[in-house]
Amino acid sequence: MTEPVHRRFEGKTALVTGAAGGIGRATAPAFAREGAAVVAADVTAGQNEQTAQLIREQDGRALAVTCDVTSDQDVRAALDALIGEFGHLEASAVLWLCSEPAAFTIGHAPVMDGGQTT
Repeated sequence: MTEPVHRRFEGKTALVTGAAGGIGRATAPAFAREGAAVVAADVTAGQNEQTAQLIREQDGRALAVTCDVTSDQDVRAALDALIGEFGHLEASAVLWLCSEPAAFTIGHAPVMDGGQTT
């Protein structure tokens, strides 16, 4: 059964980490089907590009970036690429498999802390 698409994220931009596989690879196209431009971020460069290409093939807007969420420098570079391409960020899905959860902020607002969105 196909779920109805409501385009709840039309005109918005979503950053999805872990986009090379698993839940992230399923989440990125879901945001796109709802109208979001998607930044597919993952430490695995080739596979996150495949996720972005899948979105583009379905007439979505997507950018692939290489990003290790445990690296402040990588996260900042991913956000810079996102802003450069799409101009703004409204949603994030930070997914990871590691022993210690990563945390980062946009400005002064926490985006993810210890595995819980804030």
